[in-house]
Amino acid sequence: MDWVVGAPLPTGGPDRTGGSAGGGSAAGAPAPLRLGGAAALVEMIEAGACAMKLHEDWGTTPA
Repeated sequence: MDWVVGAPLPTGGPDRTGGSAGGGSAAGAPAPLRLGGAAALVEMIEAGACAMKLHEDWGTTPA
């Protein structure tokens, strides 16, 4: 996972920035993981994801 999210992407020059978004949901995780963050989501953030994509298809419900 670290290589997939943390791999540098060619951006065309030093004046541009790029980032990777992680995706998933902790909705199906046991209660302690939902409260403290699911291990997979934490792993994506630690690997360098600059955003998280949460979607209803992955178990995220609208507010």
